[in-house]
Amino acid sequence: VQRLDPDYAPTRLTLAGTLERIGLPEAALVEYAAVADGPYRFTADIEQGWLLVQTDRADAATALAERLVSETGAREARILLADIFRGQGRWAEAVGLYEQVIAERAEAGEPGDWRYHSLAAECLHDVNDRLAAEAHYLAALDLAPRQSTLLNNLGYSWIDQGVNLDEGMKMIKRAVEQRPDDGYIVDSLGWAY
Repeated sequence: VQRLDPDYAPTRLTLAGTLERIGLPEAALVEYAAVADGPYRFTADIEQGWLLVQTDRADAATALAERLVSETGAREARILLADIFRGQGRWAEAVGLYEQVIAERAEAGEPGDWRYHSLAAECLHDVNDRLAAEAHYLAALDLAPRQSTLLNNLGYSWIDQGVNLDEGMKMIKRAVEQRPDDGYIVDSLGWAY
C-alpha cells in the first residue's frame, strides 16, 4: 500500500505508531505531521501531541492541543490539554478541563470514569483546595471503590489533615492489601502509623 500511495493516511498513521513504539520519536513525529487532511488528521494530531509531551516539547504540545480544542472542542483534545496543563503546574486550568469532560459524559448518559475525578482531585490537592479534592476522590471511589491509588490518596489526605483518621487508615490498609509491593502505598501506611 505504501508503494502504491505513499500518502495513504492509515499507513502513515500505522508507521508513525510503529516508529514511536520502537524508540524513533523524531521519525514518528515526521510521519504524524505528514498525515493528510481528512478523517485521520485528528487522530494523528492527538498522537503527535502526546509524543511532543513525551519528548519534552511542552510548548509545541500546548499549542497543538489548544488549536485542537479551539477547532474541534473534542473530548480527546481537552483531555490532552488538561494533562499538559497538569504537567506544567497549571492546575486550575487542568481541573476546568477535566470537569468539562466529567460533565459532558454525565450529560451524554455515559458511564463515569474515575480517572478524570482522580486527576482533578490531584490538581485540586496541589492548589490546597482539599474539600474540592475530597469531593472528586469520593466521586472516583463511587465509580471504582477498590482502586488502590484512590484509597491511598484519599486516606493519606485525611490522615495528613487530621480528619477521618480511622476511615483514612482503613483505606490505606485496603490499598496495601491490594498492592503490597507498591512502595508508594506501603510508605503511606508507615507514615500513617
